[in-house]
Amino acid sequence: MKRAAALLTALILFQFTNAQCLAPIGEYGTFAANPETDINGNFRFDYQIKCDIEVRANYTNDAGAVVPKTTRYNVDFYVNTTDGSAYFPSGFFMSNFGRTSNRQGSINGAIWKSDGQMVSYVLDAMYGQKRAIVVETGQTADNVFTGQLSFIGEFMAGIRDATSTPAPIPADLPWGATEGFVSEIAQPDGSMAKITIYFDLDPDIPPIKTSVPLVGFLTGVVKDFVFHNCNRLAVFSKMEMLDTGEYIQSELLSIEPKMTVFVASGYKKMTLGGSPGTGIANQMEDFKVRLMDLYDRKQRLEERKRRCGSAACRENAERQLELLQEDITRVECQMYTAMGVEDRMEECLH
Repeated sequence: MKRAAALLTALILFQFTNAQCLAPIGEYGTFAANPETDINGNFRFDYQIKCDIEVRANYTNDAGAVVPKTTRYNVDFYVNTTDGSAYFPSGFFMSNFGRTSNRQGSINGAIWKSDGQMVSYVLDAMYGQKRAIVVETGQTADNVFTGQLSFIGEFMAGIRDATSTPAPIPADLPWGATEGFVSEIAQPDGSMAKITIYFDLDPDIPPIKTSVPLVGFLTGVVKDFVFHNCNRLAVFSKMEMLDTGEYIQSELLSIEPKMTVFVASGYKKMTLGGSPGTGIANQMEDFKVRLMDLYDRKQRLEERKRRCGSAACRENAERQLELLQEDITRVECQMYTAMGVEDRMEECLH
């Protein structure tokens, strides 16, 4: 009798656990992965996610007081379940910022690549050039994968030590029974963030197999390798900084299979700097030092020319200034070439 009761309990627990699961943790996505390093190519995505993002950030007003400001965004984007990359179409920018173009050009879309780098694909109307705008991160897809695993592990481990309970989930979300957890995680700067995540206990959607720990932005498919060893649907999450009260939260509205392709061809890479330690960041720092030295020398020469008491003195100073200006132009062209915008400076085209 006891064995029968134990078996029945195990069967009930098995059914309950599987109701929460979208797929076993070891079953991976079969959709084609997107390029990791290339910015040109065909980027494919197999699921569409709709969510509302709310951000509270602190600002200092004219009187010097710190004032919190809350902004909400309607986020409609696509994901690749094999590599975790995401595509934000031009409609995302229209919905949240009221336009996709101005006199300088237009944005065709943005891709958050599997290596964590965001690429904005734009048309530079002034120069008739398609540009892929990036900020170098120095990460690889493996770095991102490991970071996501670490985050999930820290979050799950912190649940047992949490001193508070999760705040109620917004009542208007289109999900049934949910289970919420709260955990506190240390940030790189030493500050603490309170993380709240709610999972759907019985998601009424087809199975979703993934090959990365997280698919989506804050909400979406999470590989729970601690409690249930399966893919689970995170329908609400919030990350709040304990020292400032600033936060970002996501409310999942829907996730459904829907394929789309973004054709990124003919885009010229434009780099707007990079994270500390990356090659482009080091290059920009070197260009900055060299240009500051050249402009300082130019200022001293101009002052010397101003104090000249003869035509010969002024002519000599002018010749030196011309040579110095050539050096300045050469370094600036090197910098613009490294950034991928040398076509914007006429002197660099000769």
